[in-house]
Amino acid sequence: MIRKPFSLFIIISVIFIQSTICSFAATININARTNDAANPVVSFFTAGEYDVIPIGKADGGLYNAWNAWGLFLPYWFNNYSISSDEFTVAIGDFSILYPTDISALDHAEATHFTLSTNALVNFYINDTPISDNIGGISLQVNFVPTTASAVPIPSAIWLFSAGIISLLSVSRKRKPIQ
Repeated sequence: MIRKPFSLFIIISVIFIQSTICSFAATININARTNDAANPVVSFFTAGEYDVIPIGKADGGLYNAWNAWGLFLPYWFNNYSISSDEFTVAIGDFSILYPTDISALDHAEATHFTLSTNALVNFYINDTPISDNIGGISLQVNFVPTTASAVPIPSAIWLFSAGIISLLSVSRKRKPIQ
């Protein structure tokens, strides 16, 4: 029979281990009026692979798309740029104009980037001037777990395993007094 404190310890340990293995996801909201290459949205990411997916207001973002002419011309864009010390990528085509922000979002392109080391990553709208822009673009950045790279097991897991084995062996050796 397993005692209550021991079973509580097991449950808490399993929850802790699962919470440390969770995947990373971030929502990046790029404001087309303020977030250009000189003033990007900057986020820290650990080394690894990431998928970048445009999302709209319906999926938790602040923006669907952006307009380079304010309210004067009703055309919308979905392009954005991402950079770090390791790469720079521009996504989307400035020559394609969309009649609505929803149409621009429906045609927005996803992308992927890889970081070999922990780094700051910049997200921005590559447009000048930006003072007449409205809207922006929202991105969901998801960590992509890879099976090709070995993930080191923290020493805490080894210590935890050794402790569990020790407790189990001690509990089996004890015999009830008759």
